[in-house]
Amino acid sequence: MQEKWRKSLAVLMACLVFMGMFLGWNPIKSVQAEDVYFSGGSGTKENPYLISSKSDLEMLSKVINIEDASISYKTAYYYQTNDINLNNEAWAPIGIQWNGSDYKSNLIFSGYYDGGGHTVSGLNVIGSYMYAGLFGRIGSGDYGSAIVKNLHVEGNVSPTYSLMAGGICGEIGEGSSVLNCSFSGTVSGVDADGIVGGVVGKIYRNGTVKNCYFNGTLYNKSNHSTAGVVGKASIEYGYNYLYNCYATGSIENTEYSGGVIRIDKIDNGANLNIKNCYYSFESDVKGINKASSVMGDFESAAESISK
Repeated sequence: MQEKWRKSLAVLMACLVFMGMFLGWNPIKSVQAEDVYFSGGSGTKENPYLISSKSDLEMLSKVINIEDASISYKTAYYYQTNDINLNNEAWAPIGIQWNGSDYKSNLIFSGYYDGGGHTVSGLNVIGSYMYAGLFGRIGSGDYGSAIVKNLHVEGNVSPTYSLMAGGICGEIGEGSSVLNCSFSGTVSGVDADGIVGGVVGKIYRNGTVKNCYFNGTLYNKSNHSTAGVVGKASIEYGYNYLYNCYATGSIENTEYSGGVIRIDKIDNGANLNIKNCYYSFESDVKGINKASSVMGDFESAAESISK
């Protein structure tokens, strides 16, 4: 009788796994230390984890986006050693924060990623993600700030649902930075309140975007905030920086668009510093910001700005 029960259970589990292959469901909910592998390193500043292949980058996405993965992976140092092609396969952003039913502050990348001047090509974000890009949300949450730097990305960020989409990341959390990064390709949004940026979807408190550029097409079906480098700035306090950035290509949204950045609000006492930035788009946009009602608040709060 016991042997018969074991066989029945084995058949049931096999059926569940088989169904999961077709329904996109993965019954594995945890990651053990022995299941995590990179091409080398230990995750420290002196000896970062080495990202040398597509499988390494997929592993990074996996450990950041699973709740019970060790905190050490979410806050570690990573260094990319080669150009990586994702082959246009569907990509889950690194740091989704949203697990399908609830916000999870531990599903955020709060580490240090150095692209080493290399390229990630064949990016294809087409699923439903709150924060969309190669990275989803970087920094803040449970584990502090993050840095992504020295990286070029090529591909398509066109999620079926997203509140914030950018070529490099959907949102920069508090105290975080995107440095020396660029994106070539398409970034689009379809949600009613969706934000679209060529490099970053949204910048938040004490964030920095420096030496970054976008070249490609921006499209926002919702007619909401869209801009060439940063889709939207909504800043409550602190110092925020956008330096030495530019955007070229086309932007298919002119109602609430900006050539470099679109400002939603900057409360009194906050500072957004914009220097040495420019754009060249085929369509007509209003440079830093188009909404004159917001421009008034921006001018009173900004420390310096130059187009």
